[in-house]
Order: sequence, then C-alpha cells, then structure tokens
Amino acid sequence: MKSYVQKKYLDEVHKQLDDVIMHPYKTYPVFAYIAELLSVSLLIIRVMIQRQSTFQEKAECMLNLCPIEGARLRC
Repeated sequence: MKSYVQKKYLDEVHKQLDDVIMHPYKTYPVFAYIAELLSVSLLIIRVMIQRQSTFQEKAECMLNLCPIEGARLRC
C-alpha cells in the first residue's frame, strides 16, 4: 500500500499534469500567445499564397492571345 506521502506526491503530480495538459492558456500564457501568433501568421501566409497564384493565373491569361481573333482573352 502506498504511504501517505507518496499518495500526496502523486496527487500533486497529477494535478500539475492536469494543469499543463488541460489548461495551457492559464499555465503558460506566453506559449499560448506564441501559438496564436503562429497560427495567425500561417493563415496570412496561406492567403498571400492563394492571392499570388490567382494573380499569376490572371497574368498568364492576359498574356495569352486568342488564336482566332488575335485579341486578349477575357479573364
């Protein structure tokens, strides 16, 4: 059987683990803030990449000439 001290120690360890796993925003607000910044910056990068590809497709479409009329394609 576990002694009283071991039980108290294990209870404290479980409580600390629960705090770390279940409540990271309370336990480590700096890390949570950094995680939020990273997620926002990744979202911004994704949007910029999508816009760049759209702009690139539009530019390629503008450069192509219509073979029949010799006019630019409407994009």
